[in-house]
Amino acid sequence: MEVERIQGEIDKKYQEVAGVQADMKKAQHMMLDFYDKYIKHLYTQIAELEKQKEEAIQKLEEEQKKLTECEQNVKVLEKHKEKKKEEYEKEQKEIEMKQLNETASIKHFRLKREREEEQEIEELMEKLKGNNEY
Repeated sequence: MEVERIQGEIDKKYQEVAGVQADMKKAQHMMLDFYDKYIKHLYTQIAELEKQKEEAIQKLEEEQKKLTECEQNVKVLEKHKEKKKEEYEKEQKEIEMKQLNETASIKHFRLKREREEEQEIEELMEKLKGNNEY
């Protein structure tokens, strides 16, 4: 992660400052000014790294916010998808029930018509029998 990498660099710079300060105690009098300038340079680098770290943290927070928004949008879409699926399934059941009702109605009327035709045939047969007896 970028923040961790920058923090590692900052830690290295602080270690370097500590090392330079330790070396400075053993250095010759004439070299102290150079050591001091180098330490100031290291602190300038540390400040720049701290600035980069803050920018990286801000960017990370923005990305996390975007991720959270996207996750919420996904949840909304999943709920919408589930609702549409339920509506579709309900419509399909209604269509199926309508078809079953139509089939049952057709069968009922067909059976009724067949019974009526059979009854008419029986009545005609009885009439014919009745006419033949005379």
